[in-house]
Amino acid sequence: MAAPREDQVVEIAIPAWKLNHNKPGFVWGKGNKLMAFTSNLQDQKVKFDESCNVMSEVAWGTALYYQAARKLVSEASGIFVALQKLNDDKENDIVKRNKLIKISRRYRSVIKECIASLQASADETIDLQLKSTYENQSQMFYKIELIWDLCEILFIDVQPGGIVLAQLLNWIKWHFPVCEKNAKEIIESEMRENHPLYWDALCCFTLQGRIGEARKLLRIHTEFKTESFLVLDDLLMRMPTFMAFVEQQSISEFDMKWRFWQEECTQVLEQNEFATNKNLEKVCQILCGKPEVFTQLVPLCETWYHMLISRLLYSNPTIKGCDLHYISEECVDMFGGITKINALDSILLALLEFDIIQVIKECSYYFDNWWFAAHLTDFLCHCKHLVIENTQCILVLRENLLLDFASCLMSHDSLWQVGAEYFRYCPYQGRHYLEAYLERIPLENEWKVQKILHIARTNQLHELACSICKVVAVQSLEKKSMGTALTWVLKSRDSAFTSYLADKFTRNYDNEGDCRNLDLIENLGPSMLISDKLTFLGKYREFHRLYTEKDFRTAAGLLVSLLSSRLAPTYFWKTLLFDALPLLESSDMLFSSEQTFELLYCLEELENMKDIPNTEIKSNTKDKETLLRLALTRNLARAFVEEKSVSIG
Repeated sequence: MAAPREDQVVEIAIPAWKLNHNKPGFVWGKGNKLMAFTSNLQDQKVKFDESCNVMSEVAWGTALYYQAARKLVSEASGIFVALQKLNDDKENDIVKRNKLIKISRRYRSVIKECIASLQASADETIDLQLKSTYENQSQMFYKIELIWDLCEILFIDVQPGGIVLAQLLNWIKWHFPVCEKNAKEIIESEMRENHPLYWDALCCFTLQGRIGEARKLLRIHTEFKTESFLVLDDLLMRMPTFMAFVEQQSISEFDMKWRFWQEECTQVLEQNEFATNKNLEKVCQILCGKPEVFTQLVPLCETWYHMLISRLLYSNPTIKGCDLHYISEECVDMFGGITKINALDSILLALLEFDIIQVIKECSYYFDNWWFAAHLTDFLCHCKHLVIENTQCILVLRENLLLDFASCLMSHDSLWQVGAEYFRYCPYQGRHYLEAYLERIPLENEWKVQKILHIARTNQLHELACSICKVVAVQSLEKKSMGTALTWVLKSRDSAFTSYLADKFTRNYDNEGDCRNLDLIENLGPSMLISDKLTFLGKYREFHRLYTEKDFRTAAGLLVSLLSSRLAPTYFWKTLLFDALPLLESSDMLFSSEQTFELLYCLEELENMKDIPNTEIKSNTKDKETLLRLALTRNLARAFVEEKSVSIG
């Protein structure tokens, strides 16, 4: 179904002994993957056989996975987004049509660049198998551009009156350049008119309606000054050309000029002006639109659709796009009939019949990736040309193709970012698909995590973003990187996890007497309000900063508030009380009587708690408690005296 990634297909073989009473089964995985296993088929239901716990992942690549096609995927994504925003523009239909034509040509441009890149890769490699692969991929994208170009002619860049032949002549000119190659070879050779390809090239130019080139080739003939050559040159020169952009030229006027000119060509032919030169006669027969001459020239027209356009040029030059299919069957018969056509022919025939649904179906089967089917369907939906009975079905069809294409990209290591962009424009299931894929992408490095978070937040997947932050926090915690873990937890806004980490920070300080990641804690800002324990951690760090800055009075007040508000965990009370000891022994009275009573109350309450877990207490803890009680008593006495004096004064 799909081309192998780097020209390799993963093959799996389930041992025969595993298949004694079982059959192989599979389930679809992510993107271009499936899981194969032995199954026990009962009641038409596939069940995984636990007795044969063999499960293998099968993955395959597409042309989009080749390095040369990466640019196509990336640039086409930008064009796709620009197309989605086009509906937001409140402009008239003519302006929108012109923008749609530009977007279509941008799509074709990136396809052509991809073809050139693949061809260059094929020319550079010496590996014959890889060279063949590149050439096959180049041919595939060539066919894609061929189909898109025809779609543009028939559905988007529609000329006044619906006349399509001038555009179709340009179409075969660019896609069948054999005329230029032959003409160049003829001109550069010494043989010129004696070159075996001379008359074939002249007929080929005439069949493609390239009259200027045909006349130039005719003039290099040494007999050009003879009457028969001059007559043919005059007929070619006076061949009418329909130009819709020229004012006052109607279809009926052109048709009348054409019929008069072709009647003149017929008269010249019937007068045997070219009896002495059968090659000139053959060219004139083409101008007259003689059916028998086109049968003779089948080898010069590489395909039936080349022949179709050449015949129409000299039989019905004012034909409309909707009438092309009436003559296409006859041209197909000239090339072997319906049994000889390939998949590309089927797609082009469906296009000429304006059966767009069949075109999309054929493209989905034929090409090894969903790029073309998805983008073409989306584009035609925006052009209002994809019409079936139920409008809802059109939107579902478009979305399903985009989902398949995006899923293909999401299964690639470097294209998943582009795939995520397409899910945004799938209104029914895109959000769910995007969430399911993003949560399964391995979080290998911070750059990848940041990219996933950006995509999740851009698409309002806030729960997924929080979940990813928590996963990264756990990974950091397992690596003993608590600072990084706290950073990610704060991004997740998970209060329970934040409390857990803040508690670990506090216990580490309580046990080791050292608080790490000070910069992070000092710059918590509003984030400290996520959790009471984190708030305490931030305030406690602020206490140390005030102490270092010798703002002892403010530090003392903050210390008491941490205890009185019960913000501090009970196992940390003793540390806080010991932190108050140097402040109590200061020459200045920093604690009021009320604050001192609060500290005494906390000390008594702490001693009365029997369920407080025993922490690592140093040998001098009892001595410090005695000193603390003494300092509190002294401070209380000083506070009574000072406050009494102030009251009396």
